[in-house]
Amino acid sequence: MQLPLNIRLSDAFCFANFFGEQNRELVTSLQSTIHALTNGADGQIESIFLWGLPGTGKSHLLQSACQLARELEIESVYLPLGQAGMDDPDILDDLHRLPLVCIDDVNRIAGNPEWEARLLGLYERIKGRGMLLSASLASPGATGFLLADVISRFQRGLVYGIHSLDHTQRLEVIRLRARLRGLDINDEVAAYIEKHFPRDLGSLVTLLEQLDHESLVQQRKITVPFIKSLLVR
Repeated sequence: MQLPLNIRLSDAFCFANFFGEQNRELVTSLQSTIHALTNGADGQIESIFLWGLPGTGKSHLLQSACQLARELEIESVYLPLGQAGMDDPDILDDLHRLPLVCIDDVNRIAGNPEWEARLLGLYERIKGRGMLLSASLASPGATGFLLADVISRFQRGLVYGIHSLDHTQRLEVIRLRARLRGLDINDEVAAYIEKHFPRDLGSLVTLLEQLDHESLVQQRKITVPFIKSLLVR
């Protein structure tokens, strides 16, 4: 199914490569809820609210949800409110017609009365028709919403705090993402990347794409000196 908005999903994000055993319950819940949408929304969960620090994988999970919905031929939309051009509350209009609506960076609109009113309207209209999946930096009560009804609606559904990865797990993510791209990096390179570059998955994916491209162009292995040479260019 075609998405109603021109938001491109990243092929790098899917449930299969979301790392972190401590978040397994969350992933399983998202997958089962989306599968249930194939039977219609009657009696299904109205909303799932994800929250966590930057780099914990919120965008990864929301895009994974849309990827799974696409595989199941369920209409969906991914709406990253932190992205340029996402400054008009009109974009929320008519989204209730879709079985799955995924709104990222919902904290960006907290404290704006017009946006909050539109969001509440979307929630009420999608109820009984589909599911609203949202992500924020903080829990519903701590995000900064002005409307108590917005907070109560999100708290009525499932709320999951996403656990951050520790140092060892972040290294494993780097190795995993590199292997998925067919890159051969050793422990020294993984440790250097983990220490010197942003730890969010989006930045990591971009970095590995750049390293892959430059290593092919220059016909060089990816080593710490190679990475340092790219930084001074």
